[in-house]
Amino acid sequence: MKYLSALCLLLFLITASLAGCDSAPAASTVNPPANIPIPPTKAQLDSAKLAAQEQAVSSLTDRIERMKHSLSNPQGLVQAFEDNEVQATDRFKGKRLLIAGTVEKIGLDILSHPYLILGPASGFRKVQCLFADKSAVSSLNKGQQVTLVGNCNGLMMNVLLEDCAIVEDLATLRAKLKAMPKPHSKPMKKQNQADYFKG
Repeated sequence: MKYLSALCLLLFLITASLAGCDSAPAASTVNPPANIPIPPTKAQLDSAKLAAQEQAVSSLTDRIERMKHSLSNPQGLVQAFEDNEVQATDRFKGKRLLIAGTVEKIGLDILSHPYLILGPASGFRKVQCLFADKSAVSSLNKGQQVTLVGNCNGLMMNVLLEDCAIVEDLATLRAKLKAMPKPHSKPMKKQNQADYFKG
């Protein structure tokens, strides 16, 4: 009986191994780990670079257009206050103005705050631009063209702009725009008609 049970077990093992040989091995799927980043293709990199260039050109173009439409000059600002101080105060006081002009004077007020007088403006009234930091005006010179932003505080003896900051002027922004690489996509390959109708 022992002999018979050993023989049955042996036959069972042989049958099982032969059955395993006839079947095809199961296909195993290997999934890459989820935490390994897949590097972008060259086309994806080129597309991202093109999009970044287009965004930079668009942003600078928008900035130039906004500046062209909001830029004030000292003569016009002073004239607005001289013509109708009430109307000019309502229109400008408390607003952040963008203004361009010529530096006529650089100095310190009675509290040692740096300022500059911006011209040209006729008469004795000018635009006085106050700065929080001396370093903002220390590199400027009389006669120099500047563009700045400041909060209008109305008319005292001069039209006062407070918390001023020097910004790039239109000419500098236009030069930057001109120097930027122009975004362009790859030109489409031209096809002659004979190639087009080949099927």
